[in-house]
Amino acid sequence: MRSFILSACSAILISSLAIAQKTQEQTIDINRKGVLEYEKQNYEAAVAHFERAIALKSDMPITLYNLGSAYFHLKRFDLAVAALEKAIRFRPGSAPYFNQLGVVYLETGEISKAIGALNEASRLDPGNSRALYNLGCAYMRSKDFGKAIRRFEEAKRADLNDPEIRLNLAVSLQQEKRIYEAVYEMETAVALRPGDGELRFLYGKLLLQTKDRAGALAQYAWLKNSDPDRAELLFAELNRGRVVAASYK
Repeated sequence: MRSFILSACSAILISSLAIAQKTQEQTIDINRKGVLEYEKQNYEAAVAHFERAIALKSDMPITLYNLGSAYFHLKRFDLAVAALEKAIRFRPGSAPYFNQLGVVYLETGEISKAIGALNEASRLDPGNSRALYNLGCAYMRSKDFGKAIRRFEEAKRADLNDPEIRLNLAVSLQQEKRIYEAVYEMETAVALRPGDGELRFLYGKLLLQTKDRAGALAQYAWLKNSDPDRAELLFAELNRGRVVAASYK
């Protein structure tokens, strides 16, 4: 009798494991379909797949992360936060999860929460240039330009060829009246993305602060051929002989 009971228990265990394995495979397959839709920017379809996967297996942090990212693009920020926080509960050591949560909070204007999440992302992965960049942006939004500069400098060391890092570092340096350092970073941003009219425009305005009218005129000449609307704006600045502080997002 004891032998029969053991055999029966073993059969139940094997059956349960087989069901669990099948569920795992189904969840992975559905998640993969969601990722394909996400990559095509079909975010509603991606959400549908991710939610189906979670209904089968609710403790898959990568699927929860994907769901939160899709909700972010749909601007359903409360649902994005809920999904990402649940993913973090399952995997509290994931820097990308904290980074994405911080980005959501930046979008909703909850800057202190964004700084908290992005600081944790940077602690978990100190060389993550995106987390450092996003943290710098959060400090810019809080008008703490000193801390923003430090984070952008760290991000720059991690990725020397990102023009967005250079641009926002330049704007932060400008806010701290470190104009010549700002010019260097803006010049580098333009060199990294020479076809960007907005960068050229901001660079031209910044050069006017250093009284480099010839440099500003060179940017105007480029804009006149490639971006007439911004050329007109820079021409107005040249005529007034003054500059308005660069904006940031």
